Amino acid sequence: MSGKHHPTEGAGPTPFPETNWSGILAARDPSSPEYVDRVNRLARLYWRPVYWYIRLQWNKTHEESKDLTQAFFVQLLERDVFRHADPQRGSFRVFLKAVLKHFLLVEKRAAGRIKRGGGQKALSLDIEEPLAPARGLTPDQTFDREWSRAIMEEAYRRLEAEAKRDRHQEAHKAFRLYYLDADATAPPSYRDVAKKVGITEFQLQNHLYLMRQTLKRIIRELVTDSSRCTEDVEAEMRDLLLQEPP
Repeated sequence: MSGKHHPTEGAGPTPFPETNWSGILAARDPSSPEYVDRVNRLARLYWRPVYWYIRLQWNKTHEESKDLTQAFFVQLLERDVFRHADPQRGSFRVFLKAVLKHFLLVEKRAAGRIKRGGGQKALSLDIEEPLAPARGLTPDQTFDREWSRAIMEEAYRRLEAEAKRDRHQEAHKAFRLYYLDADATAPPSYRDVAKKVGITEFQLQNHLYLMRQTLKRIIRELVTDSSRCTEDVEAEMRDLLLQEPP
């Protein structure tokens, strides 16, 4: 497993949008009072994979990529795209990427005339120019990397929320100091972290084990939420666990 992963700075705890297939399929009716909210939450979590795919694959500027990202999620909202979703064809990530590619092809044929107004007011998506992804990746690889990053950030938020709920704040503090807040090039020692938390090294090891196991469970839940196929779940888990603390 590789290195330490740092959540987005300043990102506060937010509920994970219902991107599991059962949730998406249950909201396929645009007249449902939950429909707009579901697409909003979906857009807020997954705009980065969409944004970077557009920017890299189509060589767009930040403003152009931002407009197209907004337009893409607006069309998800306005055209009832989820009505055509089929869980048997793979994970939600694969589905969303396929829809995005189709949207961009239509946009190209329309020479930029796709409607980008009207329904945008229904979305609460505030896109700022994000940090550039790792160089040397294809647009598809960047989409997958940003998708994984979004899942991991949500997993860390859930871990913190569960630790607070279950009164495991001390264990979470130890986990954060050891894995998330430390310099990846100079990881702290058990002794240093245990001293900061005010516990023994043995207690620290127990805390870290508890948090790692909890995190793995949360990651599996999130991946299972977005995949129906067992092979898809295992593939997603392999990719994500490469980013998880060892």
